[in-house]
Amino acid sequence: MIRAGLALLLGLAAVAVAPRVEAMRVAHRSPDVDGLLRAAELDARNAKVQARLARLYRDGPGGRDADAALRRFERAVELNPHAWNFRVELAELYERAGRREAAAEQLREARRRDPIGPRTAYALGAFHLRAGEIELAMPLLLESMWTRPRFLRAGVPLLLEAGVPADTLVDTAPADRRSRLRLLRQLVRSADAGDDAGLSAMARIWRELRGAAEPPTAAEAAFFLEHLAATGATELAAEVRRDLARAVAPR
Repeated sequence: MIRAGLALLLGLAAVAVAPRVEAMRVAHRSPDVDGLLRAAELDARNAKVQARLARLYRDGPGGRDADAALRRFERAVELNPHAWNFRVELAELYERAGRREAAAEQLREARRRDPIGPRTAYALGAFHLRAGEIELAMPLLLESMWTRPRFLRAGVPLLLEAGVPADTLVDTAPADRRSRLRLLRQLVRSADAGDDAGLSAMARIWRELRGAAEPPTAAEAAFFLEHLAATGATELAAEVRRDLARAVAPR
């Protein structure tokens, strides 16, 4: 009797799982719009299939359909409300459509569900920055920038363009050698010709680094020297060369 009941339960479970397995097989075999539509028919409650369809409609090779992408991301969030990454992508489409309050709601909920993730911090921070809300944006962007290097690359130019002083970024950066070198590189990439304030911030970082237990090597400083030469900052370039020479001189 027990065996028969167990066999029945296993059979019912297999029947319930079969559409999802087949849907994922179809989606893997045919990852285009037609294939994913077929997968969505087989398993109408598969949030991942809905999100993959949304991304194809948003930026796929077959042409963009923002309305279809938005509807599919809404369905993906409905099916899996815990998936904060779907909410971030849905918020991007809401914002493009001019639905800023809907975008803000999705980003806040994404952050609530992923309170320590750098991507949700960056997405919500960048949203606030685009709205001119620098005080709300700064802590979120800084948190993401010092957690994940790719957000540092994106965040530095955003903050500089918003009028945040380069010295403020130096003040808030972690004190470790790697973070300082990364910030120096991003300030160089984002520098405008004749930006004396940016150059001053770079000089600050360099002078902190040269006094570290492990000062930068010539290879690590090469990008900085190239920038100084290209921008005509001859005095600081000479200082950097002297520091590098002292670092390798016998003691």
